Amino acid sequence: MADNGEKYFMVILPRTQAVVIVNMKSKVVDVTDCTNRDFCTSYNIAKYGVCPQYCKVIVDVKNKLFRGLEAKAELRELENPPDQIVEAF
Repeated sequence: MADNGEKYFMVILPRTQAVVIVNMKSKVVDVTDCTNRDFCTSYNIAKYGVCPQYCKVIVDVKNKLFRGLEAKAELRELENPPDQIVEAF
């Protein structure tokens, strides 16, 4: 875990896998890599490469971590992010 309150997670949904950085202090979720990114970019869902707040990956992460709700996604915390991100995809 980084000193600035950031945690890295692997998010696994039935048709999507993503790696996200979650700032636990400000409750901001940033999708760094996603198997659905090409689709979202080509259909202007992810404008300028930034996922919208209604993205299923972002919604599930926020529901599970900040609201304590059940999420459809499986979340795995990455202990050594740079190495595990390369292995994930």
